[in-house]
Amino acid sequence: MEDREKRRFSGEAPLRENAEMFFDEEGLLERVGGSRKMVRILLEEFLQEMSCWMEELQRAAEEKSFEALREEAHKIKGAAGNMGALGIGEVAKALENEGVRKNGEELERLLGELKTQLETLRRYREKWDQTEEFSGREE
Repeated sequence: MEDREKRRFSGEAPLRENAEMFFDEEGLLERVGGSRKMVRILLEEFLQEMSCWMEELQRAAEEKSFEALREEAHKIKGAAGNMGALGIGEVAKALENEGVRKNGEELERLLGELKTQLETLRRYREKWDQTEEFSGREE
């Protein structure tokens, strides 16, 4: 992995310059016609699926099954892109590259970063849900 990429996922530098860009809420809202209710539903489904995908990724990493790792990471990268989960998508791309290169050197750190990004999105969703419920806005 290049030094620049290593720094991005090592904690030495933030994944993104702008921490608010880990999730593109406006883009997702636009894709669902502005329906905040649909965003809530999609986020919940995405987070549930991510739990399963994380288990598969972890299993592939433990078994050093690089093809399975690449496939799972690619699936996550695509789903994250559709959801606007930019941070998750970036880490999934790096994991996919590890699978392509059949290199397990960075797996543990990247899986940790993916877990961190996932937890950040969960907290964001909870905060967003509370704000939406408080405001009384559904659509």
